[in-house]
Amino acid sequence: IMARVSPNLLDLSIAFLSGAAGAYAMSRKSIASALPGVSIAVALVPPLAVAGFGFATADLNIAFGALLLFSTNLVAIVLAASLIFIALDFLTTEKQTWTEIVQGLRITVAFLIIVTFILGWVTYDTVSNQRRLKAINQVLNQSLYSRNFRPLEIKITGNRKGYVLKATLLSYEKPLTSKQAERLGEELEKAVGAPVTLDLTAISAQTETFGFDTVVTITKIEEAVQKAVADLPIEIFSIQTDPIAPEGYRVTLSVMEFAPNAFTSTTIAELESKLSEEFEVPVKLQIYAIPAQKVESPTD
Repeated sequence: IMARVSPNLLDLSIAFLSGAAGAYAMSRKSIASALPGVSIAVALVPPLAVAGFGFATADLNIAFGALLLFSTNLVAIVLAASLIFIALDFLTTEKQTWTEIVQGLRITVAFLIIVTFILGWVTYDTVSNQRRLKAINQVLNQSLYSRNFRPLEIKITGNRKGYVLKATLLSYEKPLTSKQAERLGEELEKAVGAPVTLDLTAISAQTETFGFDTVVTITKIEEAVQKAVADLPIEIFSIQTDPIAPEGYRVTLSVMEFAPNAFTSTTIAELESKLSEEFEVPVKLQIYAIPAQKVESPTD
């Protein structure tokens, strides 16, 4: 569902090429006549289904995002197919004049310009948001994820006025002061160029001194975790491993999640089992994921 609510210019290009390929296939007897219809249906039916889901659940962001993708696919497919049929001289009939054909193309191109403008704005906004989220994480890494503070839960949301950062932290040695929070807010606003509202909860905690063997084991566990999740659509920005009684370890991961349900309960259970078997002690995972979308910035 979430993959069909944030269309961009790449979706427009794919839909245009799909329409061109489908129209060309329909003009060839050697290609099964059902294939173009199936390919076009795959591009149009899923966004409509997601839009229906959005309206049914009163989630207008999902509904309008899916309708935008549907409009993108429809306009691009119609225009591409029309151009292919014109090039192959499939549109000229006794009842259809070139004036009518050109008039239809003008309307389609007008809709395409509108859709392209909207998609360009959405793509720019998505790229900007991802850059800002990355800047926020960099500031948090430098200012909070140090010896004195560890994240328990972090949630970053955007609104019309800027961003809201809600976080629960473990505070070691020294409590989080109002001056530190104020300075963090200033650094975040400077990094993203937009207002940032902080909602921080600090929980006092005590540090523990670990033996050399424990430190080595912790390091190996963290390396194993990073290797195990390397192929998942995520980006780790914080990892913390702590011994738990009587014998075992708890690994706390804070990640940016670039696909829905990158971590399922089955995935987590399998990873815990694999780590526990490898290190011969119970290993538990605690994962905090921030939904995100990775968009490559355009290059010259």
